[in-house]
Amino acid sequence: MRNLSTSLLASFIFLGLQTTGSLSRASESNCDNLQMNLPIDPQGLPKATIAAPCELYGGFLESDIQGSPKICTDLLTKINQVKKGTGKGFEEIGNAFSLVVNQSSVNLSELNSEKVAPTISLAKMSDILTRWCAFIQMP
Repeated sequence: MRNLSTSLLASFIFLGLQTTGSLSRASESNCDNLQMNLPIDPQGLPKATIAAPCELYGGFLESDIQGSPKICTDLLTKINQVKKGTGKGFEEIGNAFSLVVNQSSVNLSELNSEKVAPTISLAKMSDILTRWCAFIQMP
């Protein structure tokens, strides 16, 4: 279990960080200034708060990746391979979300509802996962 100072430091480090990059689709403009807050909840579980309209990406981190460094790094590796052109697009079905990655963008939708997150670039998804992987691996 993490101590309070580590939790506060993690929240401070990740609060307000912004992702930049070129737009791959017009709908990504809704997530241009995506900000992540990554605290530890009272039960010691990692949380991801991402502002609307991109909040589903936070839910994806919490429910489908959770605190698993292996799942996070495996997904990050696959996305980076697609980004570099050495991998093919793919679809991942998790606990609560469907993630579709193609050569230019990432699409996320909730499995048991009609909620769909704004489309984001591979670079932006890579950044989100890099931050989450670092956060869940902190002592």
